[in-house]
Amino acid sequence: MRKIRIFAMLLIVIMMTVIPSEISLADQVYSKYVYSNDDIGYIVYSYIPYGQSDDTLTINERKEDLEPLGPNSFAIMPDGTIYILDTLSGKIKHYTKEGKFLEAIQLPIDVYAIDMEITANTVYILGFDGEIYARELDSYNSSAMWSLKGKYPREDIIALQAENGMVYVRSWTGNDKNLSIQDETVTPITKSNKDNVITLNKAGISYKINYVAHPIGTYIVKSDANKTYIMEQEALLGYYPYAETRIGQYINGVKVATALPISTADYKYSIPYKKLYIADDGNVYQMVPEENGIKIYIVPWLKGERTRITPEMIALDKKPWPETEPIVTPLTVGASEALDRAYTTCFTGWWYNGTTHHTPTTPTTQSPIQLGTTPKQVAGIPYCWGGMNGWDTGTYTGSTLAYMINFDTALSKGQTAGNVNTSTDGYVPGTAGLDCSGFISAMFKFNTKLSTRSIPNYFTKITWSQVAPGDIANYAGKHVFMIKYKYTSNGEFYMMSTYESTTQGSYQGTTILHRYLADVVNVYTPYRK
Repeated sequence: MRKIRIFAMLLIVIMMTVIPSEISLADQVYSKYVYSNDDIGYIVYSYIPYGQSDDTLTINERKEDLEPLGPNSFAIMPDGTIYILDTLSGKIKHYTKEGKFLEAIQLPIDVYAIDMEITANTVYILGFDGEIYARELDSYNSSAMWSLKGKYPREDIIALQAENGMVYVRSWTGNDKNLSIQDETVTPITKSNKDNVITLNKAGISYKINYVAHPIGTYIVKSDANKTYIMEQEALLGYYPYAETRIGQYINGVKVATALPISTADYKYSIPYKKLYIADDGNVYQMVPEENGIKIYIVPWLKGERTRITPEMIALDKKPWPETEPIVTPLTVGASEALDRAYTTCFTGWWYNGTTHHTPTTPTTQSPIQLGTTPKQVAGIPYCWGGMNGWDTGTYTGSTLAYMINFDTALSKGQTAGNVNTSTDGYVPGTAGLDCSGFISAMFKFNTKLSTRSIPNYFTKITWSQVAPGDIANYAGKHVFMIKYKYTSNGEFYMMSTYESTTQGSYQGTTILHRYLADVVNVYTPYRK
């Protein structure tokens, strides 16, 4: 009996030695592949509801054919409090871990912020067009307190990241910039790709990231005295696409742990620009837009290499879709001409009369923010909820004004320019412009306005590995855009520029946006004409 007790005690000691107490149950039965969120053990850190008051977070209307928009970024402070970039309200909001509202910081006027980062004394924001502003945290709360720190090419910017009390602009080219110390020389990062193995080199240390699918974005988020944290983005781009973002923890170039966030495929509302935050203590936090508010989770570290991209998913991604019925194709233009038409639509100038062309603010109408009431020369067609008024296309308004054959004619007949009030069920008579599906309908010269649900009937579904300029990406019931250009680096297709009509940004209408492939693969489907 005594021998049994001694043996049992020895067994417990051995188990405690082999399995550290901080490793989760999912690590005790170690497997590279994760099949369920239940295998990970996410912890809810905080919850903040959506609403209209200053102590809540702002989202846009939930409508058919309207892209869901909400908070874009967040940061966790050493004291446990949370800052959230509430873009649509034009404020950064500060909360306790329990969700108690503390304060709101006014953003610069006319700046549509997509990312933010905070140190002990300073807050930085990244604007829609690559501009970066900063201000002191404890200064008087006025939009005038912000100062412009610089402007960077949007296609090169990854995000703003804090490291050792300073804030950096992370770059796809590896040439990061230190915003906290002007003109500081930052150690460059070199990258190479061989057979889907990405190698990063920084300060004499090499990091090898092995991908089983397509790498679509790899960069060093931050480092401390002992560890380096690397963002690893990987995707299946075939017949059953799926994109994954994870954080790898490395010591001396060797991967020791993985933080595997909740998939963006599970998000109930918008896709934030910054979804993950690595705090100074090495904890990983994730901001997930739920149905009625934002949840912030602690993402646990799991031992070794982990991924949701399983062998079964890889095999399925290679199987062609079942054959479908022939697609109904009316007489329209192809991708090449549509691409040229999109350029013309975005950059053709016209004279805006601040009086007769201005859309008044009413319960059903609101002017796009770039127009105002001052006469001026502007370019592009303004966003108009339910509209299809391009330079040579139009929609029947249902009013006595009959057919508005194009945007110019609409204005000459008394229509007003644009309407970003999306509270109605559809088009408001008396306004002119293009919404997202109206833009695609006009660029391909359809003789009617399609919706994001009907668009798939008139295009051919393709894979993300096949996409090229002039193709479209459709999120049924939400949004659609045209692909302008694919950005690649060392074999990584990480970003695309797009032509679209949107309420995002400082220009509400036909414009050029930049979208990460990792953000669109799980919700958008590519099509070709």
